[in-house]
Amino acid sequence: MKLIVCESQKDLGIRSADHVAALINEAIAAKGSARILLSTGASQFPFFDEFVQRNIDWSKVEMFTLTSTSASPRITPHPSTSTSPTAS
Repeated sequence: MKLIVCESQKDLGIRSADHVAALINEAIAAKGSARILLSTGASQFPFFDEFVQRNIDWSKVEMFTLTSTSASPRITPHPSTSTSPTAS
């Protein structure tokens, strides 16, 4: 395992978004599509702020969300998997 220490939450969001976007783009290049599972919650906001700005062909990505609001986690297809995410 490689441990990376970041100076700020913003830096962590940038590095994480770069890494995940590269993995998604590699999957699209190799398989024609990608499936991703995203965790929800405020702790993810720095990542999402950066992630939605990455160059990803979202039409080839199937997105699911994981929620921990129940005793057993649920995996649910994201309602807007056919549209590109947008930054707010």
